[in-house]
Amino acid sequence: TVAGGATGQELAGLLRGEELPCTIYAAPQPTRVNLKITSRADGLTTELNAAGRLGETAPAERLKSELLERLLPGDIVVLCGSLPQDLPAGWYRDFAIACQAKGAAIYLDTAGEPLILGVAAQPDCIKPNRQELEPLYGYRLENTEAIAEAAWQPLHRGIGQVVVSLGAEGALPAT
Repeated sequence: TVAGGATGQELAGLLRGEELPCTIYAAPQPTRVNLKITSRADGLTTELNAAGRLGETAPAERLKSELLERLLPGDIVVLCGSLPQDLPAGWYRDFAIACQAKGAAIYLDTAGEPLILGVAAQPDCIKPNRQELEPLYGYRLENTEAIAEAAWQPLHRGIGQVVVSLGAEGALPAT
């Protein structure tokens, strides 16, 4: 995990508290904070997502390099979340291709340009939500049928599986 500042230390402590083995790559900028507020009345969730910055790309490149050194054929690499502003939009794509060359399966869960570019790496699975899937097609997915059709299309581009998360409505998998 790339983490910085007090929030990064808190994240590292939480991971270690859960006894999850992890390596922390220190970043000059503090780890961003995301806040989700859910209404008890109607279940509506409001997300406040801060923009993330590393301050330099070295910690992310070190994580990539060390992971690639340890990677074995058959391993699964999950690339998820928005990219820090100081990483290029194609970072997940390039990382995925390097992992695939070592025989790893790739699961990609991101949005926007990193998702659009990441699809070119033909990951084994992508997990967009409805709003994240729409930019792949350039139009709004108005109903379940449109979402289902959109979920099938990446399979024809070499993606192994698409799981569209629909919040409280569940998820729509396509294989």
